[in-house]
Amino acid sequence: MKTIMEFNEAQQLLSIQVEGELTFATHISVDDIPTKNSEIKNVTVNLAKCNYIDSAGLGLLLVLRDKFKLSRKIRIENAQLK
Repeated sequence: MKTIMEFNEAQQLLSIQVEGELTFATHISVDDIPTKNSEIKNVTVNLAKCNYIDSAGLGLLLVLRDKFKLSRKIRIENAQLK
């Protein structure tokens, strides 16, 4: 699995693009996500190149929401999982 993270300061948006499988064995550590950007208000996860996600991957999305204390939901884009 490969992840690409970008922070757009103007929009206070953290964008994460996931490629491959998002599973317990391959999930990213939430500790790897920079927290110095405490002004993060929105998180977008692009799953266009993700072909499989298990319960650990879904759990990661909830941890992201909790880590940044997001009042809104995390936006999932381009999910075409089987």
